[in-house]
Amino acid sequence: MNPPNLSRSTTMIYLSHCAITAQKWISAKIKDGMTTELYIEKWSNSADDYRYPWSVWQNGQQIHFSESLESQKEAEREGMHFCQHVLGVLPDRITRL
Repeated sequence: MNPPNLSRSTTMIYLSHCAITAQKWISAKIKDGMTTELYIEKWSNSADDYRYPWSVWQNGQQIHFSESLESQKEAEREGMHFCQHVLGVLPDRITRL
C-alpha cells in the first residue's frame, strides 16, 4: 500500500505507523505459540573469503533475512537484535551452519 501524496514528514509518520502495526501483528502471532529460530549461515566465495548472512524463521517459514556480514559474531548479534527489538522475543534456537 502506497501512502497518498504527502509531505516528507507526514510520509515518515505514515511509514512508522505501518512498521509499528506490523510489529504488533508479529508479536501477537509469536504469543500464539510460534517457535522462532535464528540461522547463521557461512558462505564462501574463495578459499579464504567467508561471509555470514542470518535469517529468522517461525514455524518453518522464513520471515526475515540479512545481507551477508563479515563475521559470525556480527551476524549473530544483528540476528539477536532483530528478534529482541522487532519481534519482541528471544529465538528458541540458534543454528550455526
